[in-house]
Amino acid sequence: MSPISRPRRHARTLAFGVVAALALAGCSGVNGGEDGGSGGEDGGSGGELVIRLATWIGPATPYGVALEEFVTTVDELSDGEITIEPFWDGALLAGPDLLTGAGDGRADLAYLPTHYNPAELPLSQLTTVPFLTSDVPAAEATWETLLESDEAFAAEYAESGVTPLTVHGTTTNILATTEPVPGFDWLDGRSLRATSYSANAVQLAGANPVALALNEIYESVERGVVDGFTTMNLGTIPSVSLQEVTPYVVDAGLGMYATSLLVANTSFWDGLSEDHKAVLTEAIDTLDESYWSALSDVEEEACSTILEEGGEVTQWPDAEKKLWQDAVGDTILDEWKAQVEAQGVDADAFYDSYMESLDENATDYVDGVVICAQRSQR
Repeated sequence: MSPISRPRRHARTLAFGVVAALALAGCSGVNGGEDGGSGGEDGGSGGELVIRLATWIGPATPYGVALEEFVTTVDELSDGEITIEPFWDGALLAGPDLLTGAGDGRADLAYLPTHYNPAELPLSQLTTVPFLTSDVPAAEATWETLLESDEAFAAEYAESGVTPLTVHGTTTNILATTEPVPGFDWLDGRSLRATSYSANAVQLAGANPVALALNEIYESVERGVVDGFTTMNLGTIPSVSLQEVTPYVVDAGLGMYATSLLVANTSFWDGLSEDHKAVLTEAIDTLDESYWSALSDVEEEACSTILEEGGEVTQWPDAEKKLWQDAVGDTILDEWKAQVEAQGVDADAFYDSYMESLDENATDYVDGVVICAQRSQR
């Protein structure tokens, strides 16, 4: 399985536009680099530069594989002049602290999940609303378009003191269980690990959502606390051996459920020399390609592991997917809109722009869980 060709605006475009304009207008409100980061002007053609990169993920994930290649690429392109020091698994900043930590200069760069910060990034939570899209490349392109064109969306990041550099979408939200799940009715009365708006969708299906960290799921399934889980993609399953306790994986039509961003402390980014900034933006193009290549490899390996150990990967028929979608209706979307309106932003206008851009950027992307379901049927 190879990564598809995706219509993207690369990082050198994303880092400027509305986000940069708001920062120049003084909207960031945060003076990055004051708490020990290497932010601030590096002057001239550069000189040696050490950049601290914080993230909540580990190097073995698709994101981590891509970030490690990004680190190497920066070193090569700069002839060793720029060194990126990654802090994995929340070693520098825990997941919920990545946004504020990058904004106040505790990190120069941060790779973060947007759903960890719903209060600071309310518009960004639209990605976590289920049933909107499974076209991940289109969603990425949409985010980049809106960050360049929508002032309210860009302001979420400018006001947090960060400059978005690139965005990566999380692939389809799967349902994995201890027994086969033929359709929607199975959910009634079950207990499922779920987070963010996925938990709302689980509850509206008549099931009991249980908030569990990733490393708590295995034992919770073994003890009968939950019958399975959602809010996860196919490639993550073998990394915590969940195929051993939840061998039945289903694409129930939920679509993508999260996005991750590489952001820079705005003061740090603005203070870079043009040479250093050019190196980083070129390397970020490679990061995007590496992410999709690593994602394809990890999903294919995950599929093989699940099937070889006797598991099954299936897709619900469209009629069963629609039953869950109808049970959810507009409830979750309306909740998101209410949260956005409370911030003084026109939620309907933003939603319309988001959906229109998804249509304009539509691709023929096929998710790894769909491909795996086809393999499972052979």
